[in-house]
Amino acid sequence: MILITHVVLPKNVQEDPELKLFFTEEWTKVPPSCLSGPWTTEPAPQPVEKDPGEQICKYTASDVLKLAEKLKSPNEAQAEPQQICMVQEREVARKMEQERRRREAFNVFVCLVRAQESGLRFHYVAAGERGKPLMLFLHGFPEFWFSWRYQLREFKSEFRVVAVDMRGYGESDVPLATESYNFDHLVTDVKDIVEYLGYNRCCLVGHDWGGTIAWLFAIHYPEIVTKLIVLNCPHPSVFTDYAVRHPSQLLKSSHFFFFQLPRLPELMLSINDFKALKDLFTSRSTGFGRKGRWLTAEDLEAYLYALSQPGALTGALNYYRNVFSSFPLSHRHVRSPVLLLWGERDAFMEQEMAEACRLYIRNHFRLNIISGASHWLQQDQPDIVNTLIWTFLKEGEGRKCYRN
Repeated sequence: MILITHVVLPKNVQEDPELKLFFTEEWTKVPPSCLSGPWTTEPAPQPVEKDPGEQICKYTASDVLKLAEKLKSPNEAQAEPQQICMVQEREVARKMEQERRRREAFNVFVCLVRAQESGLRFHYVAAGERGKPLMLFLHGFPEFWFSWRYQLREFKSEFRVVAVDMRGYGESDVPLATESYNFDHLVTDVKDIVEYLGYNRCCLVGHDWGGTIAWLFAIHYPEIVTKLIVLNCPHPSVFTDYAVRHPSQLLKSSHFFFFQLPRLPELMLSINDFKALKDLFTSRSTGFGRKGRWLTAEDLEAYLYALSQPGALTGALNYYRNVFSSFPLSHRHVRSPVLLLWGERDAFMEQEMAEACRLYIRNHFRLNIISGASHWLQQDQPDIVNTLIWTFLKEGEGRKCYRN
């Protein structure tokens, strides 16, 4: 792989600011076979640290080449990259316009951050004014930042809201080694991101696997977490203690064991155009609650696109492949105020675990069971979830104190 540091763009692209933004990004890797035509290489300079708000670039040169490869006809198989890009310019512009409209709809910045400890690059979206208190969102399996779209829009008025693509997901880097996904690395990622953003405290919000990491982060860094909000994820020690005593929960967690196998889970999740993942979000048993909002075809396509990228499924499954080596926990108690939101129709976690989390919390604890909500409750019941979060944030300190 060769690092591209300079791209020669067609004149009509250079004159259009949005097309130029679409085509251009530093630190883009493309195969050597794609280096003919307009692409030129220079020795890689040292990275220049930038303000994260300035790195508002969604597409890379390699994205354009991949798109062109998918769209070109058999007669164009031997075409140069420059010819391909010019022939497909209208289609490229259309894709750029779709992404621009999506960003405008949620009024978010698309940014990148390089973690100091691991050196990995993390993709995130942000909204709200810099300088306001940080609210950091961590997604679960098999999602990416998009699962927090309703919360980004809701809380940007009072917070600097940031939703991260976790390690191995979305447009963040995907380490190949399974051991790269152990709990220590995942917790350190969160600490590095908070510090890179210029904060030493945050309100931390996590769902599913993001909830597990949020619990662990609050345990190890209580001085950073002002308030902890977890959705449909029990305290890790509650989960292990409960599961070994309740075969019904072990059955609901059987995918933990299946995902330990190499390669087969990736195959089963991807065959038949990712039918298993589609069913996960849309079926009557595991999908969105029938009383709330539905997942649109466009929303579902966004998830399938993210998970269909090379290595994406393996990165997501590697979280499970490290889970058994991480227990029991040496530290268990949470000293931050905690809000636990639980969907009544969660197909994967039994509700009894939610109340048991109280045993490990050395501060204020609020539990809300949302009737009719599924495991994906921040998406199928966003209005109720947002209202409950606001109520929790007002308790004790209140919004005014957070603003200060």
